[in-house]
Amino acid sequence: MKKTSTPKYNVTRTGKSEDKLSIEQKAYADLLKKIEKQEKKNIAAAKKVNEIREAHAELIMNNLNKHSQTQLDLAVAIGKAAQTQKLTKAEKGKLRDAILYLLGAAKENIDLEQEHIALFNEWSEQTYEEIEKEEEEEEKAELLEELKNLGIHVELEESDTFEQAKAKIFAKVMEKKKEIEEGEFTEQESPKSFNNRPKTKKQLEKEAKLLAEQKAAEELRGKTIRSIYIGLAKVLHPDTASDLLEKNQKEELMKQVTVAYEKKDLPTLLKLEAKWVEGQSQEVGKLTNDKIRIYISFLNERLASLIQEEREILSHPSNQQIWEYLNMAPKKALSELEKESGQILYAINRLQSMTQIKPTKISLMSVVKEVLEDSRDTDINFEMFEAMFRDAFFR
Repeated sequence: MKKTSTPKYNVTRTGKSEDKLSIEQKAYADLLKKIEKQEKKNIAAAKKVNEIREAHAELIMNNLNKHSQTQLDLAVAIGKAAQTQKLTKAEKGKLRDAILYLLGAAKENIDLEQEHIALFNEWSEQTYEEIEKEEEEEEKAELLEELKNLGIHVELEESDTFEQAKAKIFAKVMEKKKEIEEGEFTEQESPKSFNNRPKTKKQLEKEAKLLAEQKAAEELRGKTIRSIYIGLAKVLHPDTASDLLEKNQKEELMKQVTVAYEKKDLPTLLKLEAKWVEGQSQEVGKLTNDKIRIYISFLNERLASLIQEEREILSHPSNQQIWEYLNMAPKKALSELEKESGQILYAINRLQSMTQIKPTKISLMSVVKEVLEDSRDTDINFEMFEAMFRDAFFR
C-alpha cells in the first residue's frame, strides 16, 4: 500500500503560476520552503547527536572506565608485589613513578577508593588530601580572577567547601548571563561610550524613528496574530464540517491554533494557516502583498532562530567529547568509534595480563618497565606528574 504523507506547502498548486507571482509572494513561498528544510535539518542534527552520543557512551566511555579500573588493579598489584621484594632506591623510584602514573591516569575517568588513596599516600611526597585541598584553593582563585576580568564579582566565605564555591560561582554566572540576554546593564557595567555622552539631534531623531517602528511592528504583530486566529477560528469551527472525519481534523487543528495564539506564537500560526490554505487547494497567490510583507518579516525571524538552533544542537558544551565525530558522516563516525573501542579493549587485555605478577623482582621490574614505557608513549612528564594528577580532581 502506498504511504500517504502530511500535506506540504505546495504554494503554486492552483491559481497563479509561480512565474506570475509578485516578488513578495515568491519571497514568501521561498521562505516557507527554507523553514521546512531547516526544520528537517534540525531534526536530523538532533538525531545524529543522540546516536553518536549513545554510541560514544557504549563503545568509548564504558570501555574507558573498564580500562581505568584495570589500571587501578595493576597499581595495587605492583604495590603488593613490592612488599615482598628488597628494592634499591632507584628501583623504588621507578615503582613510585609507575604507581602514581596508573593512579593519576585512572583518576581521569573514575574516582579512587580508599584502598587506592592509601596507596597514593604511601608512594607520594604529598598526601592525596593535601593535593586536593591545594588544588581546590588554586582553582577557586583562578575562577574568581577570570570572573573578575569579566566584571562578575562573587562573594565566597572561608568556610565554603569547593562544591559550595562552585555552586555560588555557577549561580552568579547564570545571573549575569540572564542579565545580558535581557539587556539589563547597571550604570557601572555599561560600556563607557554610553555614559554621560550627549547625543546629537540626528541620533535622537534616529532613536525616535526606531522606537516608533518597533512600536508599530509590535502593534502590527498583535493585530496579525489576532486576525489569523479569528480567520482560522471561523473556518475551523466544527459546525462547518461536512462529515465526522473533517470535524475531527478541524478540532485537532483548532487545538493547535489556540495553543499558538495563547503563546503569541506567530510563526506557528503562520505555519498552521499555510497548512489550512494548502488543504483548501489555495496558494500564495491569494495573499495580498501587504499581508505577505508582514509574514516575511516574522518568517525571517523564524528561519534565523532555526539556524541558530541547529548550531546550538551541534556545538552544545555537553557534546564536547563527541565534537570531532559530529563533523563526520554518521557511518564514518560509528566506524571511528568502533576502531577506537577496539584499541581500548586491546589495552585492557594487555593490562590484565600484566597484573599477573610473579613473586620475583625480575617479574615485578619487567611490569614496571612496561608501565613506564606506556607512560612515555602518552607523553607523561614525571617531573610534572603530580600536577597532572591534581588536574583529575577537576574533570
